Amino acid sequence: MSSTVDSNPSFTGKFVSSTGAYQVRFNATVLNCVPVASVHTDGAFGSVVGFTTVGFTSSSQVSVHIANANGTPLDASFNLIVACE
Repeated sequence: MSSTVDSNPSFTGKFVSSTGAYQVRFNATVLNCVPVASVHTDGAFGSVVGFTTVGFTSSSQVSVHIANANGTPLDASFNLIVACE
């Protein structure tokens, strides 16, 4: 996700809670879904700038945390897919 929220009707917004911590709120429950996030590359030979962890913070909200290789929180663009049955 870029720093601007896409106009896709499947979610209602992205909120930054602290460095490297994002909350993505959907307009429906996602508890029976599987969220997967990845960090965009930095553009230098396709190397990754960090890693992500994801979790649920409510029935309709997914948290994404991004950190560099040392574990230090990092603000970066990311992709998020939430696959549901």
